[in-house]
Amino acid sequence: DKPKKKVIYNPVDINRFTPAAASAAFPTNSQYLLFLGGLSHQKGTGLMLDIFERVRTQIPNVKLIIAGAFNKPQISGLQIFSPEKNYMAAAYRRYESLKADIILTGPTTQIPELMQAASIVFFPAQVDHFARPVIEAGCMAKPVIASDLPQLREIIQHNVTGYLIPKDDVQAWTTSTINLLLDQEKQIALKSAHYEYCHQRFAQHFYATAIEKIYQAIASGK
Repeated sequence: DKPKKKVIYNPVDINRFTPAAASAAFPTNSQYLLFLGGLSHQKGTGLMLDIFERVRTQIPNVKLIIAGAFNKPQISGLQIFSPEKNYMAAAYRRYESLKADIILTGPTTQIPELMQAASIVFFPAQVDHFARPVIEAGCMAKPVIASDLPQLREIIQHNVTGYLIPKDDVQAWTTSTINLLLDQEKQIALKSAHYEYCHQRFAQHFYATAIEKIYQAIASGK
């Protein structure tokens, strides 16, 4: 039987997410890690902070950029029994101990500029879901490290276009991050492969062509 479903991923604007994009104006004497999840259990903020704290002990000039809403949690009443609320409160406390080396952007539309400034883009998701920042980073030729989850395996080839790490293995994340920051040759190999992979699958014109073919097949009764 012919498959009854066809998956077409959302396209990326390759005119905006491009290796030629302008960079955010951060000091150039530091290396930057970019996390696009704000304060969120689903996105893995706690894990990201754990990774950063360990990486910082080995690479003192590293900074962490956190894009997205990052407000101090307010817990009252029965919310004290909420695992989500307690997770966010613990993550915020960890942030306060590291904030001298963290840049909070808040909600922002300047994602290409932030990606351009970053050495590595992170997606330490704790819940499996599709990662648009991963393909945006690919279209900008940026290395990525993400959680080893089914949907992320669809868009990252481990050790070829990026790294897939178990979502609860802090040491593996830390080691991979440090090694990649110190290995320019590996950075070039990963980002080149990631760029080719994403550019050939997620650019708008491929999306438009795929949609057109579906409608042509419907119209022809196939």
